[in-house]
Amino acid sequence: MSSTIGDYLFWRLATLGARQVLGCTSSSNPFPDGIPILQFPAGTLFIGSVQRNRLTHVDITRYQAIPTRTEIDVFVVSPDAANLAACVTIGWQYYPGRPVVFIQELQHAELRSAADLTAGVPFGAATILTAASTATAQIDSILNTMLYKNKTVYIGISSSMAGVVITVPTAGSAGSGASTGYSVGAGEINAATAAVAMAFIR
Repeated sequence: MSSTIGDYLFWRLATLGARQVLGCTSSSNPFPDGIPILQFPAGTLFIGSVQRNRLTHVDITRYQAIPTRTEIDVFVVSPDAANLAACVTIGWQYYPGRPVVFIQELQHAELRSAADLTAGVPFGAATILTAASTATAQIDSILNTMLYKNKTVYIGISSSMAGVVITVPTAGSAGSGASTGYSVGAGEINAATAAVAMAFIR
């Protein structure tokens, strides 16, 4: 079957237990400690993928999010580079002691490395989705790091990459992705593993 990369990303989060996606759509700041929240010009770019996977987008500048103890924690960050550290701090306020998936909306195909984009922010692993051939394997790899190593992780993706249509095998297809209902080849898995591993090189 066919899916966009953005839909696959939020589908995987939903199947792992995500229920809501936190983000900001206003420059107002509800936090008393003065953590800066920069503006999302038009809300999250991925609202379609969020809603199609029956996730709730919560604008934390307007509403108080109440996460459950068992859900996967997801935070969408604006394209502004200065917003990342601020949103990470806010995310840890909402989810103390728990790993969080931070998804940054990049404005264009990013030429810098994940290590450069996340410098100074203590992510357990980080990756940028830049190739359709490895995107699903990168997503699976980074989410496994979050789940099995209890690490906060970063995924960078542009709106153009999120909209790329890919063919994904249905559940039961032979391959390494049988547990998720998708399969990818060994070459794609190796490339994705290398992309995620590079994030640890500072």
